[in-house]
Order: sequence, then C-alpha cells, then structure tokens
Amino acid sequence: MLTRSFPLRTRTDLSAFSDSDGSTVDATTNNTADLFEGIIGNISQVNKKVETNVYFYSFSGYIQDHWLIGRHMSIDGGVRIEHLTPWSDPHGQGVAIFDPASYLSGTPTASPGVLYHAIDHSIPLTGVPTRSVFVEPRFGFVYDFRGDSKTILRGGYGIYRQHDSYNDGLLSDQTAEGQRSYSLPNSGHTFKNLNLLQNGITNATTSFVKDASINVHMASDDEMSRVQTYNLVLDQRFPRNVVMELAYVGNYGDHLMEAGNLRNINALPLGALYGPEPNAGRADSAANIGRVWSIFTNGTIPTLSNLQVSDTDSYRPYPLYSSIAAIRHRGYSNYNSMQSQLMWGMKNARLSANYTWSKALGAVSGGDPTNLANDYLPLSFDRTNIFNFTYSYTLPALVQERYVGWVTNHWEVSCIVNYQSGTVLQSLIGPNYQLGGLLTVPPGTTASIPGYNNTSTCTSSGTPPQCTLPIGSSYMLGTPDIQLQPVLTRSAAGKHPHQYVDGSAFSLAPLGTQGQYDYGNLRGPAFFNTDIAVRKEFKVADKQSLQFRVAAFNFINRANYTFSNLFPGGYSLNFSPTESATDVNQDLAAATNQNGNFGYAPIRTGRRIMEVSVRYVF
Repeated sequence: MLTRSFPLRTRTDLSAFSDSDGSTVDATTNNTADLFEGIIGNISQVNKKVETNVYFYSFSGYIQDHWLIGRHMSIDGGVRIEHLTPWSDPHGQGVAIFDPASYLSGTPTASPGVLYHAIDHSIPLTGVPTRSVFVEPRFGFVYDFRGDSKTILRGGYGIYRQHDSYNDGLLSDQTAEGQRSYSLPNSGHTFKNLNLLQNGITNATTSFVKDASINVHMASDDEMSRVQTYNLVLDQRFPRNVVMELAYVGNYGDHLMEAGNLRNINALPLGALYGPEPNAGRADSAANIGRVWSIFTNGTIPTLSNLQVSDTDSYRPYPLYSSIAAIRHRGYSNYNSMQSQLMWGMKNARLSANYTWSKALGAVSGGDPTNLANDYLPLSFDRTNIFNFTYSYTLPALVQERYVGWVTNHWEVSCIVNYQSGTVLQSLIGPNYQLGGLLTVPPGTTASIPGYNNTSTCTSSGTPPQCTLPIGSSYMLGTPDIQLQPVLTRSAAGKHPHQYVDGSAFSLAPLGTQGQYDYGNLRGPAFFNTDIAVRKEFKVADKQSLQFRVAAFNFINRANYTFSNLFPGGYSLNFSPTESATDVNQDLAAATNQNGNFGYAPIRTGRRIMEVSVRYVF
C-alpha cells in the first residue's frame, strides 16, 4: 500500500519556483489559493503501513525509613529500584537499531547498518541492552526551629526515571518491519507534473531503501529519561491564621528524548554542499563526483537548485540514507524557580495567593541536530511570572426561618484569578521565526562563499533580466538540515502597540555563515483569566441532597491578545527584497524584512462561558 501525503503548506519562502518540467510557477503566500491552483509544498510517500504491537515490562520496589532527631528535626530517606525494559516486539521481529560498523561493511544487504533480532539473533528483541536496575535515591528533612510548628524549614532531593513513549518504540519497530518513507528534496511542486516524479518515488519505496528516511535506536543506548528534583521551603505561621511559604524549587533533566529533527545522525554539517561532491560509492551519483554545485548559473555550470536526492545524500555520513532518526537520549533541561504563597483562613472564608518567578531552559528541540548546545533555549512552557489568587466564602445561617433559610443560607462563592507572562517567541513561533524569502539581484552579481572554492556569477536572459536566491538553508548554509538563523543587529523589542518583536532589527548573514541562535527575552502576549462559581447543596432527606452550581469562566469577559492565522504574517520573517549590488553578500547585508505584520499580535480571543449544573445525590 502506498500512502501519500500532500502538505497544504505551500512555499511561503518563495513567490516563484521551478517545477519538475523546468517551467516557472508563480506561487502566492496563501496556502488555500495555492492548493486550488494545483500548487503543493512537498510530497512524501510511505511504502506500507505496519500495524505494530510493542510492549515493555516494569518492576519496581522501594525502601524508605523515617528518623526523628530530637524534638525539632525529622529525616526521611529511601531508594526506589526499578527494572524497566525497553520497548520489545512480541512477534520475533525485534526493534531496529543502527550500527555504523555494519553499515561500513555493507551488511545486511537489504538495509546496510539496520539490524534487528530477526536477522541477527545476537541482538535482543528490544534492540538495545536492558539495564538491570535504575537506582533512584530520595531524601527529605523537616526542621522545626522552636518545636511549636510555627517556623519550619524543609527540603528534599530525588531522582526519577521516565520510560520512553509508545511512539518511540513504535517507529523503530516499523523500520524493522520494512516500513520506509521518502520525501522529495525541494518544496514547490504542482499536481500537473507529479507523473514526472513518480518513478523516483516508486523505486525508493518498493525496492532498496536508498534515500529513504528511517527511525532506529542507537545500538549502545540503554538510557531512560532522568530528572533530579530538589527544593528548599520555609514555612511561617503568623497570628490570625496567616501562613506564608517561601521556596526554591528546581530540577535538572538529562538523558531526555530529543525531538525528531534532533535525532538525525545523518545530518549534513554547515557548508557541506559547497564543496565537491564526494565519491559515495553510488552508481546514480557517480557522474557528479567532484562537481561543485554553485549558487548561480555560469553558462552550463549546475547550481544547488539542480541537486537531486542522490546528490544531496552522497554528501552525508551514511550516503545510502537520507534522514536517520536515532534515539540517543542526549537531551537535557533545567528549571529553577522562587515560589511564594500566602494563605489566610477562618470559619467561612479562605484566601490564597501564590507567585512564581521561574526559568525553564533545555535542549530537547531546535534547529541544529549537529550541535545540541545551539538548541539550548527557553522551553515552550517557560513563564517568568505566574500569579494566582483564589478565595471562597460561605454564607452563614442568616435566616432562621426554616423554609426561607433552606433557600438562602450556606451559599458558597469561589473565584480564581490567574496571570501568566508570555512565552519566549522563539519557543512559540520557531527558533528562526520561520525565516524565508527570495532575494532578487541583477545579472552579473557574484556569489562567493568565504572559505570555499565556490564562486559563481548570475546570468539571466529573462525580462526584466534578474537572478534570484532562495533564502533557505541549502543555499545560505550549504546544508538542508540546519535551520537558517537571521542576524540580530540591535534590540528587537517591539516598539508599537501589540508589537512583540521588531522585524527590522534582523538581517542576513553572508553565504556560509549562520546567524545567532538566541535572541534574548522576546516574549509574546501575557495571559489573564478569572473564573467564578456559586454553589449550594440543598438537603432533601437524610441521605439525599440536591446540588446546584452556576459557574462563569472568564467571567469579566476579557479577551487575551494572541498570535493568530487571522492576522497573516505575524509569525514569519520574509526577506524578499530586490537589491542592486553585484556582490551577493553585500545584498544579503542590505536586505530587510519585507513582512510588515511580523511580530504583531493584534487579534484578541476569549469569551465568557456560563455553566449551570444540577445534581441529585441519593
């Protein structure tokens, strides 16, 4: 069974592109309009859909003890011991691993480097080794300064493990079952010319896995995600039922699962495509060995736009494959926070307020699979300031008359108010703010890549005569696998109402040069919400009652500003200027963001929602 996927997303980085038959196609930046015109972003195909059934075993036990030290202090200590098996295949096939030594020797012939139990019984059904035990110590203490439970210091430390998700085991098992996927190297195609591409697609998905993308485990990786948590808390009880709490809470995670794009062990490093095409031992790319793929066309000299999948993959460490997504547990993260809470309570009323000042950083997703340090950025759930306020009040028995009091007494009102500062926009929009575009330069413009013997001059016979340079990773960085980053030239903080990042603060680096990865504390819109509820329980009989509740979510009907597709362009930088210099690096330096909507979030969303419920308990 062949399964095709035609992504609706078009080439928003280009206004025109060359189709498979060499014709020029003018695209819009509207996905729906492009689809109706028969323009699609990319094509991917799967040779078969494998229904897998994977499982794992978990055995755990713990030992703990509690010690009292005098009348002021107590200590808790213990250890949890876990035996977690990796995902396993119950049908004798096994989970696929990738072994570089086997790849170099060309074994197995059907899929070099990809091994699993069915073809090599020395490999366990889990693919990777099973660790005997994971040892997870935990420790905590409480110190009562006066022995009256009014001033207490407490803290703790613990190690926790988390098993890999089902999908992570599933994908590697599908590889062992022979499932392969294939994607065209460049975006921008039309339905009209799909037949010109079908032979290459069919060959890749019905015979040998050449140029396919695979999912595997690394043979020696027996880790599971680990998180170390630690905290130190001071509690103080004041007169009149007031309690204050001040805490430091943090954690550090390592051996975490990377996001899919960071797993690629076959990624091309920066500048790889600028050099001569290597001898990859492939017959389908042998004619291009030693060829330098230029930026522009010098007569008959081919350019990077002419690269086929076989040529691109010939540069890779394992040139028979495209992407090799290998689970290695390289990710890491940390969270540090100051948390405070103030509580007050009496018979009919309770108030509570808490505030958290925190930072969450990590390298678990990003745009550079070749250097995880470049992906160390604020995480998507990072919020600098979080404030919550809650209260509840229960009416006393104000009316003594039996039947009127049955209706009017003991109503309870409760409310919660929540505020969160915005997330870092690189986590929300993307590490490079979805950078794209098309640079237009005059004929005679020279493209020279510093450090490489790769210089070309554009020629054009069109009307008007001009040359174009796509603003993308393959052209600008010499690799399709590292996300192109813009250059920050000054503070990019928004300067206008509802502008959260200033697109004019960004520029483009010279050919072969990467921009910055971290653009600082540029955050999106904050979040504010209030909910309120009123409830009462009416006693009907000894063991029967009628519960009535009315709730209003966002009861003050306040909408929050947000980035939205209703305001096109707010997410993406677009460098599509026409420049006049005849040195492409000067043109890149002079280029500016052409998307005036970028960084703005003028759309507001949210409304009041009322809920009424009645429940009879008997």
